[in-house]
Amino acid sequence: MVNLLRPPSVSSHRLGTITGLWGEQSPYDRRALNTGIVHFGPGRFFRGHLAYIIHNYLAQKGSPEQRWGICGVSLKSQRTITTLKPQRFLYTLTKHSSCAKNREEAEVIGSIREIVNGREKCEYVLEKMASPSVHLVTLTITQGGYHLDKNFNLDTANEDIAHDLQNPSTPTTAIGFIVEALRRRCDYNMAPFTTLSCDNLPRNGEILRKAVLAYADLIDPTLAEYIRDNATFPNTVVDRIVPQEQESDYNYPNRLLQVRDRAPIVTEPFWQFVVEDNFTGDRPKWEDAGVTMTNDITPFLYMKSRFLNAVHSFVACLAVRAGIKYMHDAIRQPEFHLFTRLLMDDIAAATPVPRHMCEQYMAYY
Repeated sequence: MVNLLRPPSVSSHRLGTITGLWGEQSPYDRRALNTGIVHFGPGRFFRGHLAYIIHNYLAQKGSPEQRWGICGVSLKSQRTITTLKPQRFLYTLTKHSSCAKNREEAEVIGSIREIVNGREKCEYVLEKMASPSVHLVTLTITQGGYHLDKNFNLDTANEDIAHDLQNPSTPTTAIGFIVEALRRRCDYNMAPFTTLSCDNLPRNGEILRKAVLAYADLIDPTLAEYIRDNATFPNTVVDRIVPQEQESDYNYPNRLLQVRDRAPIVTEPFWQFVVEDNFTGDRPKWEDAGVTMTNDITPFLYMKSRFLNAVHSFVACLAVRAGIKYMHDAIRQPEFHLFTRLLMDDIAAATPVPRHMCEQYMAYY
C-alpha cells in the first residue's frame, strides 16, 4: 500500500503495468490461490467491498488461508470481464478522503482469481459451485437480481425465473444457479455451501432463503426440504461508498502507484461488514480483517437504518434547501454538524441498542 499526501507527477511513458507491480510487491502468491468463494455480481461495489476485505485477509494470513480465492460470475454485462481479463483480474483500489489532509492510499487487489460469463459457461460455474473446495457463494446482484415481486416474494412470472424453472440444469439467474448447485451437492452427498447475500437489503439472508426455497419447491419438494434442513443463508449488513466511475479515477493509480489501470476503484476509507455467524461449513476467519461476526444482526440493522440512512436523508434535505451539493460539504458546516449530533442523540435514546454501540457508530460523523 502507498500513502502519499503529495504524490509525484509521473509522465505517461514511465507508467508500468498492474501485473508487473504485483509481481514485484505481491503480499501473497496468487498462483497458489484456490477458489473457495463463488461470487455473483462482480461489479464496482463488490470490488470495493468484499473482494477488498478478502484481499486484506489473504495478505494478513498468507499461505495457510489461500483457499479463499474468488471466482466471479457475471450474468448480465460482460464489461467487467473484458476490462479486467487483460490485467489477470487485478485492479487498483484507492481510498480517498476529503478530510484528513486529503489522505490517499492505493493498492493492487488480487483476491479475484477469475471472472466468467455465467450464461456462456453455465456448466463450468455449476461444477465450480459443486466443488468440495467451495464453501461460500456470495452475491451483490442488487434487489432486481433476486427477481422479487412487490411483497419480496419470488416472482415466478418473471421471464428469467420462468425459463430456469423449465430448464433447471441450465439456469440463467443467480437463484437458479444456487438451487441447481445445491442439488448437485446433495446428489454428491456433500455438505451445502453457505449462501451469503452482500446486497443492501434488510435481512437479506432471509429474503434470499425464502426465494431459493420457493424456487426449489417448484422443481422438487424433496430438494427444497434438503435445503431447508441443511443450507444456511446468514443475514449481513454492508456499508461502503463506492461511487460511479469518474474520469478522475484513472489518475489515482497513475500518481500513487505509477501504473495504468483499466478498471480502478475509488472509495471512502470507511467500510463495514457485519455477518451472522451461521455457516454450514468452513469460513474465513475474517474477523481478523475487521469483519464483525455476530449471533444477532438486529442491533446493526437498527443502526444502519436509523443512524446512517435516516440521518443522511435529513442532512440531504436540509443541504438541498441550503444550496449545498455534496454531503461532505454540508456536514462541515457548524450548524449542520450540530444538528446531526443532536439528531443522533435523540435517535440513540429511542433505539433499542446498547448506548456504547450507538456511540461507536456516531463517532464516524
